[in-house]
Amino acid sequence: MSRYLLRRVLLTLPTLFIVSVLVFVIVRVMPGDVTQVLLQDVRYSKTDAEQLRARLGIDRPIVVQYVDWVTHIARADLGNSLVNQDPISRKVGQALPVTMELTLFALTFTIAAAIPIGTLVAVKQDRWPDYFVRGGAVLGASLPGFWIATVVLVLAGRFLAWSPDFEYHPLFVSPIANLTQFLLPAFILGIATSASMMRLTRGMLLEVLRQDYIRTAYAKGLTQQSVVIKHALRNAMMPVVTVIGLHLTNLLSGTLTIEIIFGLPGIGRVMIDAINTRDYPTIQTVNLLVAASVVFVNLGVDLTYGYLDPRTKVAA
Repeated sequence: MSRYLLRRVLLTLPTLFIVSVLVFVIVRVMPGDVTQVLLQDVRYSKTDAEQLRARLGIDRPIVVQYVDWVTHIARADLGNSLVNQDPISRKVGQALPVTMELTLFALTFTIAAAIPIGTLVAVKQDRWPDYFVRGGAVLGASLPGFWIATVVLVLAGRFLAWSPDFEYHPLFVSPIANLTQFLLPAFILGIATSASMMRLTRGMLLEVLRQDYIRTAYAKGLTQQSVVIKHALRNAMMPVVTVIGLHLTNLLSGTLTIEIIFGLPGIGRVMIDAINTRDYPTIQTVNLLVAASVVFVNLGVDLTYGYLDPRTKVAA
């Protein structure tokens, strides 16, 4: 197990390196730079802009800038914003709990909806609940979350004269207001994920229900509820549990747009503000943090497979 773990951890390092290089280069080829933002309210010459670039350190060769950035990241120093010199760690520290809360709420909704519904339609195979839910799952998985959020807000404002509360309420300050504020965005964020997980639950449970030991359980006189919950569902959940981690990465990336639409001060807000002001260090750091979270979640899923199925470790 230790060799398997070490091998998987080492494989994440090249991935993070490639992501860091791509993020750094892509940010640098964006049109314009931070000096145009900082000097937009004053008349300035080309010399003024060059002096500002030199003071900010963005006139150095790109390789030197990359090595300097990676060196600071390795020392757990996220650096400062180019726009206002605020520590990036403070920005991320304030925004990350919002993003994590939204992600966990969406994941909770996904699990709470997908597994019971997937179980129900598997038991009711080829009946009207099965057809209805499968059709809804295909629709839910096809529609992007930002489109659903936009349509919901437009229709709610047009016909119900309702709009979400764009003032953030911290969880430990106003719990009720916070839960109310996160309920709708978490529901919308989890729609596509719950749809795909529901279909997976249904498919795995149908496969298990066709096994010989399930027919033996029925032959012993056990009720359908007992057979499904105590025997079939437990074995069908093994692939579903491991795939939850993969869905978690989708939720993390999906929060960026949902946060902007609902005015939540999460990582998405930090990212958009940094892009608008060409704040290179903030853009690079946020992208690297999101990429690293995806990589480590996938690593956790990979290790879970190795724990649940020893054959995976042997094949690796």
